[in-house]
Amino acid sequence: DPRVLLGPFRAAAGGYDACLSHAGMEVTAIGPEGVACSLVVSRALTNNYSTLHGGAIATIVDVVGTLAILGRDPLRPGISVEM
Repeated sequence: DPRVLLGPFRAAAGGYDACLSHAGMEVTAIGPEGVACSLVVSRALTNNYSTLHGGAIATIVDVVGTLAILGRDPLRPGISVEM
């Protein structure tokens, strides 16, 4: 059941996506129709222009894309190879 992923995002220990856990990203809805997350952009996720860093954007796309796939098919994670 993909609803076990609701709540604070929990990155794998030492994973590159831990920045989203530290930033407080939360999965607010997940299911076959899609996923919704919330995230307050902290200073740690910004670039020299104080806007969301491109690397953070790519990480969000990767993580939220994988969550969307898991919402439809919990046995098929992995958007990174198709990003």
